Amino acid sequence: MTLSRRSSACPAPIDAALPYTSAAALSLVIGSVAAFPTAFRLGMPAVLMAAALSRALIASLTRERLREQADTWLAEIPSPNPSVFAWRVEELIGSERKVVGRTLHAFTEEVMRPHRRGAPILNRLQLRTENKELFEIAQALQDPKRRASPRAIARTRLLITDCGSPLNNSARHDELHQALKSILADISEPGTTDQHESQESSLQRGALLQCTSRRRRHAGANGRSSVRLFTPNGGSAADGSTTTKTRQ
Repeated sequence: MTLSRRSSACPAPIDAALPYTSAAALSLVIGSVAAFPTAFRLGMPAVLMAAALSRALIASLTRERLREQADTWLAEIPSPNPSVFAWRVEELIGSERKVVGRTLHAFTEEVMRPHRRGAPILNRLQLRTENKELFEIAQALQDPKRRASPRAIARTRLLITDCGSPLNNSARHDELHQALKSILADISEPGTTDQHESQESSLQRGALLQCTSRRRRHAGANGRSSVRLFTPNGGSAADGSTTTKTRQ
């Protein structure tokens, strides 16, 4: 079994609880029709709903554990294969990218504020020196026009959620600058995507012009200087837009 198939072994919490919730609803319908004791009519749905909540909780915890494993693997491998943990790559580049960006943006705003009662415990003086890079990463992840690799998103998420990361652990603050630079290296600069698409369009137009030019040279080699042919009976068969006669 490959790593990308692990998600199929752990369904979504709602999918895991669905059979039990359906059975609970069915037991309520049967209990309202048949003459069962009150304890049975109320107790059976309650037991089934408790089982549904238990299955949903287990599925949720298992999915979070698999996400942590996938993020750790994607963050450590220099050039991860996109087919491995493909389900997690799809989550990262989809819905979670903006969530991570918004969370980091709120983090950068909190760093610049003075400490107050109820505020998160942060080493604000140290983190303010890296606030520019933190803000740039947050803005890039919220910008759909900028390409961000799954590794950059996974590393940013681990910086936020891991209590021992350089972002949360003051003892590892010296490692934060290099970590942020490595994340920025996996994020494209503004406008890079548009330039890349423009280059691709230019190449396609160039290839089309070369193909058209070769066809014209091939037609000229066959002794034709026109694209309208005159038939012996005086009629004409048009296969183009010009009206000159063919060479004899």
